[in-house]
Amino acid sequence: MPTNLLVWNIQNFTSNKFMPGGELVPVRDINGRFVAAVDYNNIRKNYILNNIARSNAHVVVVIETISGRGVKGSLIQSAGSVGARGLLAQIRTATNNANWWLVPPLKLVDALQVQEIEDDDSGELNFMIQAEGAYTEGISVFYNSQQLTFNGPYYWPASTRPNTLPNDNPQKVAVALAGPTENYPAPWNNVLPAGNHRAGQYQYFDNNQAEILFPAVGSRRPFFTQFVEAGTGRIISLVSVHFPPNGASAGAALTSLSGYFRHHYAISPNEVILIAGDYNIDYLTDGIYLRHLDEDRFVPLLTGARTRMPTMYKRRGNATATDYLKPAGLDNIAVRYGSLGAVNPTTLQILNRVGPAQNFEGLTFIPLEEILKLPDPAQTDCFRSPQNYGYLGPAPGTSDHMGLALNF
Repeated sequence: MPTNLLVWNIQNFTSNKFMPGGELVPVRDINGRFVAAVDYNNIRKNYILNNIARSNAHVVVVIETISGRGVKGSLIQSAGSVGARGLLAQIRTATNNANWWLVPPLKLVDALQVQEIEDDDSGELNFMIQAEGAYTEGISVFYNSQQLTFNGPYYWPASTRPNTLPNDNPQKVAVALAGPTENYPAPWNNVLPAGNHRAGQYQYFDNNQAEILFPAVGSRRPFFTQFVEAGTGRIISLVSVHFPPNGASAGAALTSLSGYFRHHYAISPNEVILIAGDYNIDYLTDGIYLRHLDEDRFVPLLTGARTRMPTMYKRRGNATATDYLKPAGLDNIAVRYGSLGAVNPTTLQILNRVGPAQNFEGLTFIPLEEILKLPDPAQTDCFRSPQNYGYLGPAPGTSDHMGLALNF
């Protein structure tokens, strides 16, 4: 049967998105009366798990998994590590299915030079400079082994490699060659099925073995994970991305990536390649940066010509019941097939969860049409409450991004 993908930039993803012990916040009814005090982390957990259930996902990609500092290609650490493994346990519990697994997330950059700050909704990008080696980031890819088998394309090696940053100890990294392999170290030794020593790919080379950059040495690398679909044997090559927060730089990164899969990678007839994630290219206004996809035989599923729907929420302090979306569509999926199969763009959904038909059970939410009957400021206060919009958008909700759900 077809595979269902959920890809989502869950802003600054760590264990604080769902583990108990978060801030207790008051929940009030439509008249402003106190109902209960709830753990904000539990609200975010419900939202994340419900989006997974709603998309009937076989693969879940969490962009922007935060890590400790370290060497590109080594395993992520710190609260991002706890969060990724904790979410795996939550997915297994919520689905009553122990066949969910996690590709061990790797650090995708030695040091991120520039990071976007989400501090307003002006439409302007805001940046801050990170200290050298102080910030790394990974991508978490969860999958259901009843539908898919994880096939690398990298491996976890049996020998160490002396990769270091200043004042760091050597850290083992994933490698391209099969060679001798071994189990992942704790705490990653049980997130893949026993005997599976595969790893995601984080490095890309041209025919002269020069490393391809996206677009600079300090930029996050795409995370390439490959699966084989049960029953069909179809190869699913999933390339998850978090490109630089600048349209021109992001466009250059996308061109490098699509060009790699066009000129340096041999696609199989029964293969589909998906470039999925946070492009940081606004397809509503900057579609020019998508132009090389067509040249490299990829089809972007979201373009300004196809939809005017953004993929971004405003901060809670800016959002109102009638104006809660940013005018930006930064998240996207581009698809390239081998000689078999085709894609129907209508199978892609942007998971906009505001509105009476979009919210979910498990919280005493107030339908949007009821909120809209209230006068201001009661209307805005009710809309921004934690059980309504508050758990969705950032500060302090889940993310400024919406998830993308694709059936392919």
